[in-house]
Amino acid sequence: MNTEQVMIGEDFACYGRTKEKVPTVLFWLGTMPEERQQAAFKPGLHSPFYYPNIEQSLTIGVQVTTQALLDLLETY
Repeated sequence: MNTEQVMIGEDFACYGRTKEKVPTVLFWLGTMPEERQQAAFKPGLHSPFYYPNIEQSLTIGVQVTTQALLDLLETY
């Protein structure tokens, strides 16, 4: 899916700036069907109007996170 670039701030970037070098990763998970996002007001993640596609978001999020952890464990 193509998206517009956005300027954001994220505290997560500070986690890798420690004396101990800890591998980190940050990924964005789309949580709303594209047609819903195109058709309506686009609430941000912290908006009370935000409602994701819960079933699909959790399924994909768990799969991606699990695979990332398995890949990481194979390297250590």
